[in-house]
This record gives sequence, structure tokens and C-alpha cells, in this order.
Amino acid sequence: MTRSELAGWLLLASFALWWPVGAVPSLYRVWPAPLDEKLALIGGRRRTWQALNLFMAAAAVLLVLGFAALTEPLEQAGGAFWCSSRSPRCSSAPASGWPASSFASPQ
Repeated sequence: MTRSELAGWLLLASFALWWPVGAVPSLYRVWPAPLDEKLALIGGRRRTWQALNLFMAAAAVLLVLGFAALTEPLEQAGGAFWCSSRSPRCSSAPASGWPASSFASPQ
């Protein structure tokens, strides 16, 4: 398995662990609720919240590992230069109808 394939699998696994956290409709009421009601809702479903927090933490770890596994293939392909060169190219656009020109520093 190549580093790129490993990165792909790690990123897919990260999404697969993250998805259940965002797809639990019974827990949507918690986010906009006042603090007292929020604590009561979380306390009533303590095991569910613990599992969702565990899934989110595992997804974050897999995401970081997936991006770390991508660094070598991107560097070999010249990706580090490409990624770092995006910002200056957008900010130094000529003064035209391009929206980024409003953010460019005056010449």
C-alpha cells in the first residue's frame, strides 16, 4: 500500500467515524438550548454523548494521520510549493474585475 492510498483510507475512516456524530437527530436540540436544559439533555443521554465524543476524537486523530501521510506524496509531486504559492497569486491579482483585487495591496 502506498502512502497516498494509506492517506486516502485514513481520511475515509475519519469521515466514517465523524458522520454518526453529525447524523444523530435526537441530539440536535442540545446545541441551541440554554445551559441548564443543555446539561439536562446531555445528562439524560450520558453514554450516547460519551460514544459520540469518542467517535469525534478518533475521527480527529485519523484526520491528522491522514494529512500527515499525505505530506510525503505531495512534496514529491511539488505540492508543497503549489499549496504555498496559492495565497500570493490570489493577493497580487491585477486591479480588474477579479474579486481578490480588492484585497491586494496597492502597488
